[in-house]
Amino acid sequence: SWSTTQSTVLLCTPGHASPLPVHAPNCILLSSLGLAARTNPTMAPSPRAMRSLRPLYSLFLLIGAANAAADTLVHTECPSDTNYTRGGVFQANLDALLSSLPAATSVASGFAQNATGAASDKAYGLAQCRADVSASDCRTCLDGSVRDAATKCPGQKTSMLIYDNCLLRYSNSSFFGAADTSSMLGLCNTGNVTQPELFRTQLGALMSNLTRRAAYSSPRMFAAGAADITSITKVYGMAQCTRDLAGDDCNRCLAGPVSSILTACDGKQGGQSIARSCSIRYEVNLFYNAQAAEAAMSPPPPPPPAVNGSDQSGPAGRAENDDATAKIALFVSIPVAVVLLVLLTVALYLCKRKNKKPHEHVQISNYDSEDGTDM
Repeated sequence: SWSTTQSTVLLCTPGHASPLPVHAPNCILLSSLGLAARTNPTMAPSPRAMRSLRPLYSLFLLIGAANAAADTLVHTECPSDTNYTRGGVFQANLDALLSSLPAATSVASGFAQNATGAASDKAYGLAQCRADVSASDCRTCLDGSVRDAATKCPGQKTSMLIYDNCLLRYSNSSFFGAADTSSMLGLCNTGNVTQPELFRTQLGALMSNLTRRAAYSSPRMFAAGAADITSITKVYGMAQCTRDLAGDDCNRCLAGPVSSILTACDGKQGGQSIARSCSIRYEVNLFYNAQAAEAAMSPPPPPPPAVNGSDQSGPAGRAENDDATAKIALFVSIPVAVVLLVLLTVALYLCKRKNKKPHEHVQISNYDSEDGTDM
């Protein structure tokens, strides 16, 4: 006999965004069975057989590790009513768009949007990676998404592929800046928590906090964190919006998945709710890169100070010093010039006044030489 682990998948169609009860009439409840370990084996292998199987066992471990590291395709959306003509102008525009998005996204902090072409043949595309994913893993995920789009959504003008680490979305009409929760995918872990009421309270507070941080505080519209359930138990959560949204739109977008996950996965150890423009997830185990997540949520460093404490040794620094020196010289020279001008004016005034002062005239009498007296 074999024991199995079961995960619940809940797929909802437009018209039922929030809240999302498990048995809603327009939600499809699916189950996927994953193979676990075999129980009660009928025959135990001998030590000699075990030694002979070690190389093969090591190979299986390597293959399993590679598969675990590969990006998991969570959801594909390919409307069948949006076909394009093979070899037409739209396909050329779409091919050009998809060939550029992975590279543009990996070098632009994990997000890129672009449009190629004109008029009715214009192709719009958006690609985004999870903010805690490295640039190389982001590129790998998106390269795979472009390959998958060609096989899973062939000939479709509108498609969306969602992976654990990235998402790719394209269409023949613009969807940029619009929060879209018309379709949501829900997944719930079937493991139950031991303290459901406490867990529900702490999870709700965590989701609310992450929603606010993703919408208004994080430069990448991403937030991750944890809440204590007991002294040894935590719940970890993550929220993310596509970065074409405004803060208020991100906040509104996340409200639907949060409400859905708290309802559909109540009392469960993990859950995930994904809309076209945002997603939310929680687990009792750490599922994200905590260090990278913290860096992604941090605001960019402030510019260096313009004066004291900065390095002024380079050309830019010397230019700043020259500007500062010129300003100081200007501020000092103007008052000095004014004082000198005032002093000069006063001096000129005094000199002019002195020149206008009346002179004393001395009358010199001329004596006639007839009196015989010589002067």
